[in-house]
Amino acid sequence: MRRRGFSLLEVMVALSILALALVAISGVNANAFESSNYARYVTVATLLARGKMLDVEEKLRKDGFGDTDKEYDGDFDAEGYPGVKWNAVCRPVEVDVNQLLGGLFGGEVGTDNLPDTIKDFVGAMNGSGDKKAVDSIAGSDLSKVLGGGGLELILKQVGDTLSKSIREITLEVTWKDGTYKESLKFVEYVTTSGRLA
Repeated sequence: MRRRGFSLLEVMVALSILALALVAISGVNANAFESSNYARYVTVATLLARGKMLDVEEKLRKDGFGDTDKEYDGDFDAEGYPGVKWNAVCRPVEVDVNQLLGGLFGGEVGTDNLPDTIKDFVGAMNGSGDKKAVDSIAGSDLSKVLGGGGLELILKQVGDTLSKSIREITLEVTWKDGTYKESLKFVEYVTTSGRLA
């Protein structure tokens, strides 16, 4: 009786198929490891940023908002992550009361969602519309309620007050992952609590 085995060619083909399968599996594992590592850094950066945002808010409240941009930076060495850095920029927010009015009445200036009277009025406040709209509203009951004719002044004061009391904080957290520099940005708006000077 003759025993038959595998030929050298069959063994080599089987080994090459096995090698290709192992390379594909190791590639999938490497990608899964990279994704897991990145997700871990994103989670850590998010949690660190959350705490640092509170610190920056507190510093702003203590030092006052001021009229110019303020910048803070540092690292998270004390938290156990010396390779993770942060940078925060606090800037005044320009408030356009005319756009707020547009949103209040159902849309933005120039869209068809606003009533024509309001659209003309908001456009005139921007300097792009017909001044008759301001005059017609200024002569109405609304004007009497607001103290007569001072609607523009009131809207300007509201805009200035809002601009003085709101700050945008942009916090960027950066870290190095191998040869790549990764970062996440967080934006938050804070307001003064209490009376404005």
